[in-house]
Amino acid sequence: MEIISLGYRTDFLFHRANGVVADRGDYLVVRTPDNPTFYWGNFVYFAMPPGPGDVLGWEEVFLAEIERLQSESCHRAFGWNGARPDPVTIAEFTASGYELIASLTMTTDDIRPPPRPNAVVTMRPLVSDADYARAVALHVECRESQYSEAEYREYVECNFAAYRRLADQGNGARFGAFLGEHLVGELGLFGDGDVARYQNVVTHPDARRQGIAGTLVWRSGRVAVESGWGRTLVIVADPDADAQRIYAASGFVPAELHYGLQRHSAKTQRLMPVATAPASPATAATFRARRRR
Repeated sequence: MEIISLGYRTDFLFHRANGVVADRGDYLVVRTPDNPTFYWGNFVYFAMPPGPGDVLGWEEVFLAEIERLQSESCHRAFGWNGARPDPVTIAEFTASGYELIASLTMTTDDIRPPPRPNAVVTMRPLVSDADYARAVALHVECRESQYSEAEYREYVECNFAAYRRLADQGNGARFGAFLGEHLVGELGLFGDGDVARYQNVVTHPDARRQGIAGTLVWRSGRVAVESGWGRTLVIVADPDADAQRIYAASGFVPAELHYGLQRHSAKTQRLMPVATAPASPATAATFRARRRR
């Protein structure tokens, strides 16, 4: 099945590398057996948007294709090619406990420096065990307060093990912004030679509004293009988040809005992040995006 949405298509760079993707003709099944409570690593992607009366049918597909194979995946998550569903369909899904999620995909073929690049921090790829441990610690420290440290750390460690495998294959890297030995900003950037997708931009709360996120996006993007990871750079953001301004300042322009539906598990409220995450230096927006990716 063809994936039309650029945002979702770049998500599948990670799904295919770190999970299991099955093509059923009119839908794709994505599973991440090592991380079954990751909502947007365990979901169904349909060829068409949902219509009136689709709630039960879509849920039956999820149950048969995902939950019966891995019982911890007791949430529901659906994506699709195409536009926002009609109001009647949205009302049917929200009445069944679903949340409609919108994500903004932005792209550039000409990455440029932000208006005020940060010249103080040192920026480089993560390479060592110590680097990755610092990155995990940074993401844990930037979590929202309602999530326990132990549970969040487990989630981040699982995801970063997958990112490190991708980096070891030469398909991209995680990049850090360092003040001495202190990691104050971090993101991932991975590609397939055609497009390269950013993941999980985060800046330490004490280091925000210093141009670190924009500088990290710019400099890592130059590495990606020069390394042949992708000619077009892709980043996904919450359409209501301030991060859009940071990305626009480096040459990114809106390319599409894409949508998904998710329902929380009745059994657990564990962390269910993006992938992809769509990148945002703001902690709250970053975590909302992680639940989608």
